[in-house]
Amino acid sequence: MGAVLKKPKPPPPDPAIAESQKRQEEIVVKQEQRAEAQQKTEMQKTAAADRARRSSRRARGGTGMRLLLSPDRADAQLGLKSTLG
Repeated sequence: MGAVLKKPKPPPPDPAIAESQKRQEEIVVKQEQRAEAQQKTEMQKTAAADRARRSSRRARGGTGMRLLLSPDRADAQLGLKSTLG
């Protein structure tokens, strides 16, 4: 009586389907690796551009504050007293 109530086992999958699924998975893995590599290079380019921008700012902006607070000026810490307008 037990054999009547049991569900039959499903047939095994077709080998061609299993092989195509493996190929699809390999393709997806390769695409993900390419995307990660591309993202990494983009981040490196962005970081390099930021570093270049920061270093050029330092070269330009560093001397202005030193000239304003120069010991050659009288009362360098007080700043300018005249106002515009």
